[in-house]
Amino acid sequence: MKSSVDKEILLNILKTSENIDLFSTLDEYWRDDNDIVKEALKINPLMYEHISERLKLDRDLALSTIKADINTHRMIAKRFRRNKEFLIDAVTENGKLFANIHKSFLGVKEIAYFALKHDPSVVKHFSYNLKKEIGKNDPFQFLQSYMLNKELNAEIPLVEQINSSKKLKI
Repeated sequence: MKSSVDKEILLNILKTSENIDLFSTLDEYWRDDNDIVKEALKINPLMYEHISERLKLDRDLALSTIKADINTHRMIAKRFRRNKEFLIDAVTENGKLFANIHKSFLGVKEIAYFALKHDPSVVKHFSYNLKKEIGKNDPFQFLQSYMLNKELNAEIPLVEQINSSKKLKI
């Protein structure tokens, strides 16, 4: 077992260095330490690649990493990248991630809805069928029809944002 003094020294070194190579050369013990890993990921989310396999299976850690830098999406465990609920949470914070999700999810309305809510430009990445449903690639029309069909929870606070951007008849 490593000492708490060693841990404090290592945390200070990590805070003053953005060197990914430094983190990748650490003993597996440190790359499996929650505090060390969280500090390393705050400094540079790309260090995710070098954390322990156990921590790579931590959903919250994966979600915070992908939210911090969408370039880490390929490093995230496949079980998360192919999980609808995880993808909804991820695109809710960063709609641009929609462009990088697995092609089998490009037509999933719930994921598209939350990505579109965050970033209307993601409409260009929608599947053909989803674009067809949208009509003339009008994101507001899609959001309106989606809400009217009550396929999502009615308590979504987006209605006021859309109404202020464009007149809708709901």
